[in-house]
Order: sequence, then C-alpha cells, then structure tokens
Amino acid sequence: MANSKSARPRYLEVWTADAHGSNLVQLTDTKISLTSGARWSPDGQRIVFLSVVGDRQELFAMAAGGGAATRLTNNPAHDKAPSLTHDGKWIYFGSNRGGQFQVWKMPAQGGDAIQITKKGGYAALESSDGQYLYYARRSPRRGNLDGTGGRRRGNAGNSGHRYAG
Repeated sequence: MANSKSARPRYLEVWTADAHGSNLVQLTDTKISLTSGARWSPDGQRIVFLSVVGDRQELFAMAAGGGAATRLTNNPAHDKAPSLTHDGKWIYFGSNRGGQFQVWKMPAQGGDAIQITKKGGYAALESSDGQYLYYARRSPRRGNLDGTGGRRRGNAGNSGHRYAG
C-alpha cells in the first residue's frame, strides 16, 4: 500500500539557481524547520540568512558557494531580516531584543550589535551609495507597515556610521 505522506521530515533550506531557475544548488543543510531570508554580500562572496534554533530566529553567514555556516547571533530574542551594507562591513537586521522590533546592526563577521531605531523598525535595506537606510515600521495609527525611512542619515555618535531614525 502506498503512502502519500513522506516519512522524511521537510525543511526549508537556502538554495541558489541561475536567473532562469535552473542549475539548482542547495547551500544549507541545517535540518531546521526554517532557514530563509538569504541576502548576498555586495561582492557576491557570502550570504547571510536566518535559521530557527529552538524557538528563536538567529542569524548565520556562509560562503556563497556553500560550506559550513557561522552563527552570528545567540540571544533569547528573535533576530531576522538580515541585509548587508553597501560595503559589506555591517549587517542590518530586525530584533525584538528590547521587547519591540527595532533595526540593529552588527559587524559582518559577528560581534556586538548596535540599536539603530528607537520607535520600531524592521527589514532595513541600505541604499547602494550608503547614504540612506530604508526600513519598515508599524504606523502608530493603523498598525500597517508604512515603509518609513529613507531620510539622509546623521552621525551615530562616535561609531562613524550614519543612520536614519
């Protein structure tokens, strides 16, 4: 008797393909229920992505051609929606480390994270020239994502990095 359900568990992993959708290559083999949100580094050499570890979402990085992944975050919060800066030196991401989702950034190789937004934020993307940071934020009146961001960034203290907030 045939069984229509597979005995193998199914996992979401990170794959690459050419522009036409062929030549599929599986990059990750985490065997975790969710691995997604992959973003390329500007030089195309690395990818950053999130994976569920236990009951949390954490950030990882690996060579774009595959290989071992390096865990970048390890804390009780959810860290998600990673994106690299135009120069590849920093990773922006959303995290609820303070209770509410905010935009944070950390060195691309891992290390201490810096909170960027104070009134909510998520899914940050830096402009190709590094002058603007675009991110989504819940509207205080409707609770919808409104695409807030995109203002010219000011100096972020002594870090030498600018942000919109």
